[in-house]
Amino acid sequence: MALENIAEIESSLGIESGKLAEMMSSEEVFTVDLSTKVFLDKTAYEERIANIKKDSATMAIEIAVKEQRNNLGLDFQGKTMENLVKALKDKVANLEQILCEAKVLEESDTSWEVVRNKRDYLLSSSDWTMTPGATLDQAQWSAYRQILRDLPQTYSKAGLEAIKWPKQPSFAGPNTAPVK
Repeated sequence: MALENIAEIESSLGIESGKLAEMMSSEEVFTVDLSTKVFLDKTAYEERIANIKKDSATMAIEIAVKEQRNNLGLDFQGKTMENLVKALKDKVANLEQILCEAKVLEESDTSWEVVRNKRDYLLSSSDWTMTPGATLDQAQWSAYRQILRDLPQTYSKAGLEAIKWPKQPSFAGPNTAPVK
């Protein structure tokens, strides 16, 4: 056995360095339990290491994607970067839509289309006030929403210049104590 191979053998068997040479030169009887060892040729070993590295990289990506999904409050299936990027794009698109809808309130009442868009935005953004258990004065919100629904008919003869938008009711509930 070549001396340079002894270190390799020790390493692959998990024997401390120099111990195999000591065993070979000793007259004592030593046993090495090989029942838990797997021996591979160099090519198979290198393929196995490459697969482990690839699997490790994949797992690292999956862990990072999962962390970002949780940190950003995203809802999607899978653990790939493609899924993460798609979910981020969808979230950005939703935020852009919300911002665009909110910007409609800044527009001047130059047409009935603009008025209807404003009215529709105000109605949809206050839908939640009509859910059972909402802790606000639902009667006030119901009246406000009815005024919004009737707005085009109410001002159709008077014209766009006459439109007076109703004031949004308070978000405080009927049993809410005033903040001091």
